[in-house]
Amino acid sequence: MKTRILILLVISVIAAACGHDPVASGANASPTPNASPPDTTVRPAWKKIELADYGAAFASYQDKIYVVGDKVTEIGPSLELRELPPLHLKSMVLSTDGGLTAEPMDVPEKTDEDVLNRELCSPNEAVFVPAGLYVTATCEHTAQLWKITFNKGASLVDVIHFTYRDGNGEDETVYWPFALAVSENTVLMPANLDAGPALMTRDPKTGLLKTVWQGKNKEGWIKSIDFKGPEGLMLMGGGQVLGSSDGGHSWQERGKVPVDLPEERARLKIGRGREDLVVVLKGQTLFTGDGGANWTREINPVDLEADTIAWDETMLIATERAAPDDSRRFLWARKTSGGGTWSKIESPAGDVRDILLLGGKLFVLVEGKLYYTDAGIF
Repeated sequence: MKTRILILLVISVIAAACGHDPVASGANASPTPNASPPDTTVRPAWKKIELADYGAAFASYQDKIYVVGDKVTEIGPSLELRELPPLHLKSMVLSTDGGLTAEPMDVPEKTDEDVLNRELCSPNEAVFVPAGLYVTATCEHTAQLWKITFNKGASLVDVIHFTYRDGNGEDETVYWPFALAVSENTVLMPANLDAGPALMTRDPKTGLLKTVWQGKNKEGWIKSIDFKGPEGLMLMGGGQVLGSSDGGHSWQERGKVPVDLPEERARLKIGRGREDLVVVLKGQTLFTGDGGANWTREINPVDLEADTIAWDETMLIATERAAPDDSRRFLWARKTSGGGTWSKIESPAGDVRDILLLGGKLFVLVEGKLYYTDAGIF
């Protein structure tokens, strides 16, 4: 209905400028049915990269891609594949306070496929730094953080398992780092702790997490975060945009989004310049070129609620859940200049798990399989 009303309004404006009334051009004019909106779906030519294993998440570093499943596969700049050594559980600890403290867990002597399926949750997100591959993962009611380091014989996995404080789920809060960001090869993790919103990193000495920055509850929870080198921008639940120039150790308010943030997802991404920022929230896209002081607000032609976004010099890609309680995700794209509008992209197979813009190509993980296409066609 919203789309139909929008089309009629546009027709009315055009017709008025030409001196015509689009509703009744004569006393005996016969009513005509409303025309269906044009199909703007983009149908790219997807190419499949044959993985040896199910892919649940991926990360990029320089010109390579790392796909995480029961194994880790490295994809080179010419799309050549190299299977890295099998995963081997090195250590597991259990934490109820977001990883600040933990108790050791028993680790099976032998790591096989059954052990991995039993002990590890489903990967959500991954980032790669020279120190290793970091992965967030979720089970039905709990969560995990993995650090994978590679040697000649095995890919060693250190796991922090996050669970309820009382151990039986009566306390509904599980404190854990829900996302991953990278600042100059340091992995930073936003979390919402008892003390308020926090930014955490892994302590290389203890293997646990430590707080890099601690905010206050009055600022609201962290909605989204992104870095370009040491420069970072963070969107808070109260709508404030905080900026950091020292790798996340200190933050100052740079501005505020010009709308009330919904309870649903709001995603932030830094563009080519460190002050270029986009925020995608339900039904709206917000752009700023000065780090959040001034904004351009655009109403999306669809009620897009972005789950994940990727942004390069010319293209903005987003995934959207089919419904708040539905894990299926659809794919949308738009140009970032010239007042572009969102177009739905026909995915190659179904549920989109993750997206990546790299080297002029759009890579998507769809139901465990990896596909790519030329990003310039959108």
